[in-house]
Amino acid sequence: MRQFNYTFHSTEKNILQKLALIILVSISVSFTTLNAQSYEILFDTHNASGWFGGDNRPGFGPRHVGISQSVLIDSAITLNSFAFDFTSRFDYAENPDGFGHEVTLTLNIRNNLGVILQTEQVVVPASYEGGWITWSNINMNVAANTTLIFSVYLVGAYDLNQYRTGNKADANASYLEGERYVKYGISDADMELWTDWFLHTWDSNFWLQGTLLILPVEEVDLSPTVYSLSQNYPNPFNPNTTISFSIPEATFVILEAFNTLGEKVAVFASEELTAGTYKYNWNAIDLPSGIYFYQIQTPNFTQTKKMILLK
Repeated sequence: MRQFNYTFHSTEKNILQKLALIILVSISVSFTTLNAQSYEILFDTHNASGWFGGDNRPGFGPRHVGISQSVLIDSAITLNSFAFDFTSRFDYAENPDGFGHEVTLTLNIRNNLGVILQTEQVVVPASYEGGWITWSNINMNVAANTTLIFSVYLVGAYDLNQYRTGNKADANASYLEGERYVKYGISDADMELWTDWFLHTWDSNFWLQGTLLILPVEEVDLSPTVYSLSQNYPNPFNPNTTISFSIPEATFVILEAFNTLGEKVAVFASEELTAGTYKYNWNAIDLPSGIYFYQIQTPNFTQTKKMILLK
């Protein structure tokens, strides 16, 4: 039997290597295309507007007005972009010429405790006259059931020319998976701190976009691995609703409800609990219709959500 030995020449090797690379890339692109899906949360109910940027009006300023919005991301995604909606161009608070100005906006992406995870900036041209302002190069991996806080301020709003615009918002607080915060600061450095941000009863208009990957199904451990507080169900409710949360370890848990004045209206739990998922049913028949907040506190986790009692 004859044996043949064949040696590839360098040109043939290069052709084969390129062919293999093309096949590999094609398979990779096909797999990504099949498994990637877009993820979006758009909240654009607009019936109110809040001051944003510099404020040098007598009796109000000088002050630096920033906004934040917390958002629940219920799926594992790569966060691609985030946008806030503003009413008009950036002007002086008391500027008679009415011309817009180029400004820089800083977006801080925070965890639910207010710690900054990532910072992005965008330059808004002088031709801007209102609408969505988008930070489009975020590229952050986010686990399912994660609450992020998106806080934004206008660079130099207090220290320079007091430029300002309006932040579009919903005065009825109808985005039920997060909260709006506002801060009156005294400098850009102050706006980087989470201190003094206060809870506002409105919700900001925002637009979150990302990519969701469908992962293969495996055998799944259903025990909680993270702290989480779920949205009450049903919501709005009358007068019964269920509040549930998960804790990944034994810890002391306080679960309470408050009205918009910060007055405590119910205590569901104040005790040491083992790891697991818990549900509490609440009958609010003795309370008036309105917005209420419920909060979980542990040594390692605090989160607040709102609910609507509608009789």
